[in-house]
Amino acid sequence: MEPRRFVMDPGPSDPSVLTRQDKHISNKIWEEGLYTLLHCRRREAVRERSGRLHARFIPYLQRAGFYGIAKLGFIKMDWALITALVERWRQETHTFHLPHGEMTITLQDVEVMLGLPVDGEVLVGSTELNWSGLCLQLLGVSPPPNKLDGSRLNMKWLQDTFAVLPDDANEVTVQQYTRAYILELLGGSYFADKSGEKVHLMFLPMLEDFDAAGRYSWGSAVLAWLYRELCRATDPDSCDIAGALILVQLWAWSRFPHISPAIKSIQPIVNAVDDANANANVDADADVEVPADDADADVEVPADAAQPLPGGPYGTRWRNAKDIKDVSTHVIWEPYTDDVLSSLPEYCRIGQEVWRSVTPLICFQIVEWHLPNRALRQFGMQQDIPQPANTDVKLHDCDLRGKVHENWRQRWRHYISIWDHRREHVVTRDKMVGLMSYHDPYMDWYRRITRRFISRRSGCYEMMTLCNMRICEMFHPEQELDPAKFMELAAEAYQLAFNALEASNELHRLDSVQRVNTDSDTNTHTTVPPTATRRRRPRAQRPPHPRPQRLSPPSDPSSSMSVPPIQLRDATTVTETTPICYPIVTDTVSWSVGPFSPTQSVGPSSVPQSVVPTLVTQSEDLVQDIEVGDHGRGRGRGRGRGTKRPEPDMPVVLKRNPPRNKRKPCCGTE
Repeated sequence: MEPRRFVMDPGPSDPSVLTRQDKHISNKIWEEGLYTLLHCRRREAVRERSGRLHARFIPYLQRAGFYGIAKLGFIKMDWALITALVERWRQETHTFHLPHGEMTITLQDVEVMLGLPVDGEVLVGSTELNWSGLCLQLLGVSPPPNKLDGSRLNMKWLQDTFAVLPDDANEVTVQQYTRAYILELLGGSYFADKSGEKVHLMFLPMLEDFDAAGRYSWGSAVLAWLYRELCRATDPDSCDIAGALILVQLWAWSRFPHISPAIKSIQPIVNAVDDANANANVDADADVEVPADDADADVEVPADAAQPLPGGPYGTRWRNAKDIKDVSTHVIWEPYTDDVLSSLPEYCRIGQEVWRSVTPLICFQIVEWHLPNRALRQFGMQQDIPQPANTDVKLHDCDLRGKVHENWRQRWRHYISIWDHRREHVVTRDKMVGLMSYHDPYMDWYRRITRRFISRRSGCYEMMTLCNMRICEMFHPEQELDPAKFMELAAEAYQLAFNALEASNELHRLDSVQRVNTDSDTNTHTTVPPTATRRRRPRAQRPPHPRPQRLSPPSDPSSSMSVPPIQLRDATTVTETTPICYPIVTDTVSWSVGPFSPTQSVGPSSVPQSVVPTLVTQSEDLVQDIEVGDHGRGRGRGRGRGTKRPEPDMPVVLKRNPPRNKRKPCCGTE
């Protein structure tokens, strides 16, 4: 019976959830097989190398809620990891659609990883101000007109203007430099746009009073900005991405240990003075990442300061991470255990009452829904089939272009009202016990509504896994089958194997198997395949001395030449249809001479020690014979006579002769 042709479907089979699949990057990858590495926009490296975090900034950073991200420092970005996660991000649900279910970045991750406050007032305000005058008021200097682009300020000018705090600076000057430092933090990463060169001044009015700034929910605004960037990056035509990408990377490292580098232990209390003195010789202009246990090494500390500072957020564990650890490949659903949370500073867990709130995240023109109900396993709770999400495509289309006079507080009053009642929308479920079963109702539903495969290669792997799983279910060792049922299951197993080969584009292997079977039916004797031989000169031109013994396959199976036995795999009985293979063993690999003989990698440990010297000697003789053999007819003297053969007792050096010096022409010309 001719097997049915199989077409691999990446999903979703139920399009009720992923309604924008045709506009998603995964569709382009599946159809065209093209991968585009996203360009990650940020300017943190410039700020990190400048070493501008002065100790006099720290009290104001703590009051404003930015001490955590100042401690985090610079971490090298993995563009490939960010790109891979973007391919799994879904605008319809604000979650990553992974093989084991939905996962997402929540308010918990923002506060624990970055130390930004998440429980506070929304970030909305006016975008119609005298920006030059505002800079003069809060920064102490008015930027040149060519450094302002509407409400955006040139980052290079900001860094050059506020490079070094004067030693005799008063408190007003310190506050101005601290505001400039915060703007660099925001514009360099957390609220970075795709230009990577400008920072939005709409955040500057909120920094006028540092205590009032600490009452804003900066964490929810950062997460809203990140959601918007992730959604835009899923467009097939996108080539770059901005926002708090370091949060995406830290989130992935904490949950997928097989891709995370080695980390440092958490240091709850660090003395800034000791760390600064211990690392005073670090070159600020070099691409050096300061270790996590030296978290205050980049702080300029006066000689008379000795007040201990609180530790950094959870993300500082990876500040000097480089090498990938050898760990298991399972998913860590709850990296923030009770012990971890208790070891962190209080500012990293003060807003945990709203971590599981289903609420809108607001940042001026951006409104994005926070949906932790779709990833409850990240909070140690049982995951059920979630309610339909409404992320509203119209919200994603809203930006600042042409909206200078927009009153964002009035426009988003409905969403602001929901945010103000965020504690009333906290989701809770029973505690999760063990791992979720493959056939759990949620997983059965999820496999129908998700995009199961991104590329065809990943689809092939999953297809072969499913086929093997189904075959194991059909032929369970404890199952009793009558002959008719066995034949029915055998036909189905053949169909599954055929589908797996077709999905992986390996159907041509069946042709080889059929050819072997056809040839074996016609052969009645064991034959040795012909081997390529060297061209030799006529016997009359050969030297009279005896030739060294060489290793070559016998022309007849009954030859008296013996080949040492080598156990490459389970012993196979040699039948009339089994070709004889002659192994040639080196240190790491073996070749089997014969038709359809699979190549198998073996090492010295797999070969008996008594066999190795014989094989090595025979192999060397064969190599020597090739080196001194006839290399074809050349031109000039010695034409047609080949290479001089060595005497039997003459040592042979396995290397080519040095080239002859070219004789200069007699006329003296070159």
